[in-house]
Amino acid sequence: AASDVYKRQISWSNSRSFEFCFDGVEPGAVVAVGMVGCKNSRTGFMRGYNEMLKRIHPEKIIVFGTPFPEMEGNILSVDYLSSRKVVR
Repeated sequence: AASDVYKRQISWSNSRSFEFCFDGVEPGAVVAVGMVGCKNSRTGFMRGYNEMLKRIHPEKIIVFGTPFPEMEGNILSVDYLSSRKVVR
């Protein structure tokens, strides 16, 4: 059920971090990734992203920022700047 799905923010640095950066994330979880700073390291980002898909098979991927066209999966894109605004 949707209420049983956990949301996890996923991040990695390089292929060595793949050994531990996905630990504790349940297969099929809803995950979040941020695109801030990834434009300069597209290849490295996509390696980690594709490894995440392979290991976790996320139900949904919440992407903060504009996803790359080659990103696969059930993506929900969130405008990073709009999500940071606080209504007072």
